[in-house]
Amino acid sequence: MHQQAFLNPEASFTLINEATGEEVSYHEPEGLKAYVEYVFESSKEDNEKLITGIHGFSGRIETNEGEWIGADVAFAWTDGATPRQRSFVNSVATPDGGTHVSGFNAGVRRMMNNYADKLGLTKDSIDSRDLQPGLVAIISANHTKPQYTGQTKDKLSNVDAKTAIDKITYEQGQFEWDKYITDVEAVIKQALERAALRRKIDDLSKIKLDSKDMKAKVSKKLKPAKKLRGARGVEQAELFITEGDSASGSLTRTRINGEGGMYQAIFPIRGKIINALTSTSDKVFANTEVSTIFSAIGAGIGDKYDESKLNYDKIIIASDSDSDGDNIFALLITLFSKYTPQLLENGHVYRAQAPLFINYDEKGNTDYIYTERDQQVYLETHDPKLVERAKGLGEVGDPMTRETLITPGTRHLTQYTTNDIEASTELVDLLMGKEVAPRRAFLMENAEFAHIEE
Repeated sequence: MHQQAFLNPEASFTLINEATGEEVSYHEPEGLKAYVEYVFESSKEDNEKLITGIHGFSGRIETNEGEWIGADVAFAWTDGATPRQRSFVNSVATPDGGTHVSGFNAGVRRMMNNYADKLGLTKDSIDSRDLQPGLVAIISANHTKPQYTGQTKDKLSNVDAKTAIDKITYEQGQFEWDKYITDVEAVIKQALERAALRRKIDDLSKIKLDSKDMKAKVSKKLKPAKKLRGARGVEQAELFITEGDSASGSLTRTRINGEGGMYQAIFPIRGKIINALTSTSDKVFANTEVSTIFSAIGAGIGDKYDESKLNYDKIIIASDSDSDGDNIFALLITLFSKYTPQLLENGHVYRAQAPLFINYDEKGNTDYIYTERDQQVYLETHDPKLVERAKGLGEVGDPMTRETLITPGTRHLTQYTTNDIEASTELVDLLMGKEVAPRRAFLMENAEFAHIEE
């Protein structure tokens, strides 16, 4: 009954329980606009908000003598991903939509493309797939001779309804929206952003990480474990990603390759990884280092990520404890954050760091320290006989590599994970993306927490 009050704003409806005398009344003078607000408020997702006002229009077209098709429509857009449309014919719900809904969506697309062209917002045609997310719409059609698919009248089938309501939406909708150009721009901007994201996903779906050519590239770079999966499964397998062949040499010589059921593979990269946030997907995956890393990991990318196909439980980034090493690490975290955030969310990503300082006592015993700050704290309470500043990974001896990077229990591993992947991705985008001004503002606001290694 409440639904009928929205569809017939001039009327009031009262339900009376004769047994108890209880009454419930419905009157919705704002009609379909109030219905849009009701649908949104009763189904909105967390933090979802309207990006436009609630708009409406109506129109009527004569088709033959004495026959006509009319439409009353109200709609708004949110920043959410879910479309919500309720449709009716002659005040009867059509839960499966039909030609009147198709006509409305076609008219919306034509209308928005016309605005985009007039406002100079894009040269490309806007697709309905990018306008539908976030659209909340009530389409109430009137038809003198409605026809339906099936006996339940759940779906309108009149072809003339699509043509007529497309025309009504395109023409009458613009009369309404000409007064609200800011709302028009908000809808088009959101649609263009969704189109860009959809194209990225389409691009990712074309990337073949398991092709013969890709497997051949992996076999040339990867120092594989003797046996990929340990006795207890993938949790015993680790992949070290390290910078350069020189650094990988010591890791390869000292790695665990079957001892205690553990297996470690080594993957050397050349130079710096491409920044995944400032490059298009085709450029990112044209980079041999990137494509072979994901092929070696084995779980896929984007919405094709499959945890069950993961070859390694730990993805360990082994880089120098200096600014260059930090930069390589940041670029790899950026890469994983964009294309396989599940690796971070599920706790598979680690950083292994060789010590920055080696402190020797009089007996030759060693204490390893990993940062400038920690070394300063250490010296406040210790008086080492000799302090040696460690060299890069490529120059660390095999015994130290084995102790500080390879062996569980003595090595220094830091896990990088998150329980809020959306917030983490936004932070990575802020710090590593193209926009300079927001990054500068963030750094200025958080400068007091920074510690610069000398």
